[in-house]
Amino acid sequence: MLKLIPKEPAAISTKDLCSKLKEFGYSVTKRTVERDVNSMVEAGFPLVVDDSEQPHLWSWSRQSNGFHAPRMNISDALLTVMAADTLIDLLPNVVSESLMSLKIEAEHTLNAVQSSNQLVSWREKVAIKSPTQQLIPPKVDEVVKTICYEAHLHDEQIRIKYLNIKSDSPAEYTINPLGMVQRGWMTYFVVTFSGHQDLRLIALNRIKEAQRTFVPAVKPEGFSLAKYVEDGFADFGHGQIINVRAEISPTLHKYLLESKLSEDQTFDQFEGKIILNAKVAMTPQFAWWLKTWEGDIKIKSDHQLKTGI
Repeated sequence: MLKLIPKEPAAISTKDLCSKLKEFGYSVTKRTVERDVNSMVEAGFPLVVDDSEQPHLWSWSRQSNGFHAPRMNISDALLTVMAADTLIDLLPNVVSESLMSLKIEAEHTLNAVQSSNQLVSWREKVAIKSPTQQLIPPKVDEVVKTICYEAHLHDEQIRIKYLNIKSDSPAEYTINPLGMVQRGWMTYFVVTFSGHQDLRLIALNRIKEAQRTFVPAVKPEGFSLAKYVEDGFADFGHGQIINVRAEISPTLHKYLLESKLSEDQTFDQFEGKIILNAKVAMTPQFAWWLKTWEGDIKIKSDHQLKTGI
């Protein structure tokens, strides 16, 4: 609450304090906020109130330094900066704004000790690189993003205008948002369209207009975002798990010993050949992986795999 109060001449009303606190998960009444702020004044905090307005307006006095939380240590600052760079696009506004404020504080902390603390240089010693061709992320309408994130946070249906990649003009839909998936440089919503049960992936950047309905979203019974991703749907599969048996080269064998294709993968030796056995979600991503190892893998069995690629 104290962090939300600005310094004079700016001010915030009790009503707005209540609203912002609710966004952070603190459901309090106007009376409670007024009582708590008054108790801070009585305790010696340099807060001022403009009681000529209803509801009252609150500020930190011009002579004060406002409210400051204890300074971050170096480990916290490094964690904050790296987390912000990775997570910022997946967070609702109320959280991302807080994270950006923390990131600014963290940057100041790291810059202040840059020449005397080796831990500060860690972020310059690591990098995240996509294994696929890197493209420039598509532009996302910030108003649309805010509306969609808020509706998803509150489990509400969203009325949208969506431009399918195969269409020239957007179409109107009402969607039930069920989850979000960050896939490379693209952000997708897992949804059902109103009146339908099948799960769909829609790209956030292709939503051209959005409107909150304040109508509760309809969720399929037993839906789990983690299971949805595990079954390959987030890679545009159809939930099909296949049993793969394939002859592989010694090079691919070594690679799969380091990075497994599946948790249940096993290897057989047959007539001097290495045979891979694994259960895998049948997706375009897996088909592409097979192509990258063309010449190192020869499928022995799975009729579905041979006819499905």
